[in-house]
Amino acid sequence: LPQLARLRQSYAMVDAMRKRIGWLATDRSALPDLSQWVIGSLNMFFLFDVIIFLRSLRILRDKQRELAQVFAAVGSLDAAIAVASYLTELPTVCRPQLVARRHLDIVGLYHPLIPHAVDNSFSLTDRGALIAGPNMAGKTAFIRTVGTNLVLAQTLNLCLARQAVLPRA
Repeated sequence: LPQLARLRQSYAMVDAMRKRIGWLATDRSALPDLSQWVIGSLNMFFLFDVIIFLRSLRILRDKQRELAQVFAAVGSLDAAIAVASYLTELPTVCRPQLVARRHLDIVGLYHPLIPHAVDNSFSLTDRGALIAGPNMAGKTAFIRTVGTNLVLAQTLNLCLARQAVLPRA
């Protein structure tokens, strides 16, 4: 993964920053009383916390672009892990075929949030559809299922069905 390569390249820079800025995040209440007194006295006379804070601001400003790339790589990996863990919980997933024309052909479509959902097949070409039925028959759930799968197809290139041909946005 390119994100891992980016994180490996940035490890030395992030580790050096952590060591230099780490003083500000140290939990001094966990230190022995004598150590707390010595650090407090030195800080009172020499303003170590203020000096380290000002140096930290300068370091963060100088490394701002590299840190933004590290955050982007971590965010991208986190999103990939979230999608992968989501996919392991789904019973059926397919990669949709995205076409340029107005065409929907879905086999085995189901709603991701309804447990033990009944799958449906649906096909439309160059036309709309009128969905009718009695109250509480699942019309709205079906429309939400189609919409959710259209969004999943456009964003994550996956569809909660056995087979899907969907229009490209």
